Amino acid sequence: MYALDLIGGVPQRLTSFAPVWRSVEPPEEIAYSSFDGLRIQGFLYRPPQLAEGASCPALVQVHGGGTNSYQQGLNLTEQYLASKGFVVLAINYRGGSGFGREFQDLSVEDWLWDQARDAGAAADFLRTLSYVNGKVGIYGGSYGGSMSLSAVSLTPDRFDAAVPMRGAYSKLNTLEYTDRLGKIFSVTGHGGTPEERPDTYAKSHVVSRIADITAPVLLMHGELDRRVPIQNFEHAVAEFERLGKSVEVKTYPDEAHGFRNPDNRVDTYSRLEEFFTRHLGGCAAD
Repeated sequence: MYALDLIGGVPQRLTSFAPVWRSVEPPEEIAYSSFDGLRIQGFLYRPPQLAEGASCPALVQVHGGGTNSYQQGLNLTEQYLASKGFVVLAINYRGGSGFGREFQDLSVEDWLWDQARDAGAAADFLRTLSYVNGKVGIYGGSYGGSMSLSAVSLTPDRFDAAVPMRGAYSKLNTLEYTDRLGKIFSVTGHGGTPEERPDTYAKSHVVSRIADITAPVLLMHGELDRRVPIQNFEHAVAEFERLGKSVEVKTYPDEAHGFRNPDNRVDTYSRLEEFFTRHLGGCAAD
């Protein structure tokens, strides 16, 4: 932290933090080819205890926001999962910012479609790594939650487990319930309303593709969510049940879109870790 006089001058440094954290390794910045040859940036976290010749399960992390991007920094969730024996690849799928307007506009009127195939290609890349045991899961929150469920529906053979959190799984059914910013973002990204652009909204209508999902799924959501209202969760769960498909669920009565209660955050990621451990296994020597 620095202080600078209002009239200008030389900034004065006030605080000092260690640039290196014990037992925490920075991720490796990589790029991989997606299904259509587009190069996608990713940040690869390896388990710090990874032994020579060992192989571990892997996870694809898909960021929220849609047009946001994943940035290198002290990303504690990915660091924690790596410390528990998962190889984690956080990807900047098409449509995110920071790579030019042409790249960002690839998601306009194409929500949760080719973006989800970017995630499937990330799973393919992970399986080429000698220290990945072939098991791959996917997780994310908000738009990353939508992406997680879409990816396991569009590329079901790529994933062995999924944990979508706080995701919008059907704008057709829930647009009227979302808050003002959610409405603006949705209508802009789809090129209009559901009545004006039915074919575009059909792409992001992930609920209609639940029948294609083969991986086990854990859905989590806050019951007070206004950005991505709880109706998204309810519609998805109802479709799983209608199809006779098993799904694990957890809701938080006192949480909105961004979880604020530290106990709920701990509970969320503890459930996520246990779910992936149960379905993907752990590291093992060859």
